[in-house]
Amino acid sequence: MDGRKLLDQMKGLINAHTESGCSIYQQGYKDDYFKIFRCAHDNRLFDSNAHPRMTGDAIRDYFYGDWLSEDNDENKKRLKTMNNVLAMWDEWHYALEKYGV
Repeated sequence: MDGRKLLDQMKGLINAHTESGCSIYQQGYKDDYFKIFRCAHDNRLFDSNAHPRMTGDAIRDYFYGDWLSEDNDENKKRLKTMNNVLAMWDEWHYALEKYGV
């Protein structure tokens, strides 16, 4: 799957989970993010030459520049959700790079 589509899916999940107030750490919700992560990993979108690059820092930069730049209460909530997701994201990437699957 294309990296832009993965970013759009992630954006949709972050929006939905922020609006509903549900915990992204619940199994079903966490799985939604992991599916996107695994697709990005399998398609080598973490590589330095990938475009868009799907590291946690790169995703944060895309979303800040493209979607969450306006300083308002709703975006502050989304940023909190996004940062929690990207913390897991980076942990998953570390685990796969370090220990493989």
